[in-house]
Amino acid sequence: MCGITLLCLLFGPALSAHSAPAVELDHVLIHVTRGAPEAHVLTDAGFLIRPDTTFHTGQGTASFSMLFDNAYVELLWVTDSAALRAASDDLADRLLTTDATASPLGLGLRRTDSLAALPFATTPYAATWMAPGTSIQFASTGPTEPIIFVVPPSMALTALTAGKPPLTSFLPHGTGSHAITAVRLRQTGGQVTGAALAYLARTGVITLRPDTGGPLLELELDGGAAGRTLDARPSLPIVINY
Repeated sequence: MCGITLLCLLFGPALSAHSAPAVELDHVLIHVTRGAPEAHVLTDAGFLIRPDTTFHTGQGTASFSMLFDNAYVELLWVTDSAALRAASDDLADRLLTTDATASPLGLGLRRTDSLAALPFATTPYAATWMAPGTSIQFASTGPTEPIIFVVPPSMALTALTAGKPPLTSFLPHGTGSHAITAVRLRQTGGQVTGAALAYLARTGVITLRPDTGGPLLELELDGGAAGRTLDARPSLPIVINY
């Protein structure tokens, strides 16, 4: 049996040769200030942010999105801290914290098999802005780790775009980017306390890299075909290779 060491968390027990991850990336979440003024660093580089605001009624948050064919980046901010606290203490603790070491990142996942059980423990969360009878499953994560959650099938990007043209066919990025092809998370000291983050690293959904500069997300678009890099720091904790 594996001990509670970083080695066991990341590399064992091993998956069978025919196993595939039970989840895949649906979207990346970045906690920003109200109205997401930080988005300018993305738009200045040629990326397109949807101009309409998504309000999460009863949750006290809102967001802008940067869409790709297979996943998206969500810039999320708090609109009503009291409503957020009433909706979810756990989510409020993460989004309202003044702890500079807390991660401002999140990983939204979707199931690869809607009937299979999730491979890590979760807590359901439902809100008035969601379809009745559905819930988001939040995993337990440490404060320096990204928020990790699994969206219901009806909320997954693949469901919302099924039977429609690729998103970038009518929402073209000035960079020519189409798909997120890799996600690399730089984690302070490579520390992992949550089973969900360990699972994502072990199964290759993300790549986890030790770092001393705080949480940082690296996104690769289209395999980095253009050979260009956008380092959005200090506005956003994200580096995009495209």
